[in-house]
Amino acid sequence: MCGEMKIISRQEAKVLGLKRYFTGKPCKYGHICERSFSRGCFTCEREKTRERRRYNPEQHREQHRRWREKNREYHLARCRYYAQQRSLKLRRALAVLHELGLDL
Repeated sequence: MCGEMKIISRQEAKVLGLKRYFTGKPCKYGHICERSFSRGCFTCEREKTRERRRYNPEQHREQHRRWREKNREYHLARCRYYAQQRSLKLRRALAVLHELGLDL
């Protein structure tokens, strides 16, 4: 379930130029979740993607590799950002350990 969301019809969302909308009604598989115009229910789409990855991991790796090549700068920027966040998190954890007298 996708939490508290404003209920809007598909037609209203289209008129407003939204890419996503929430009807509050279950999809044909019973998920009550946000939907997109191109793919439908986000929970269904996530489950389909997981199935495809599980049954064909080589194809998934190849698609991901091609995406990284095509979006190289974005991918590298994202990697740098997460590395920076991990470093900050580690420094905070080490500071807490130091305060507790548990230096490594």
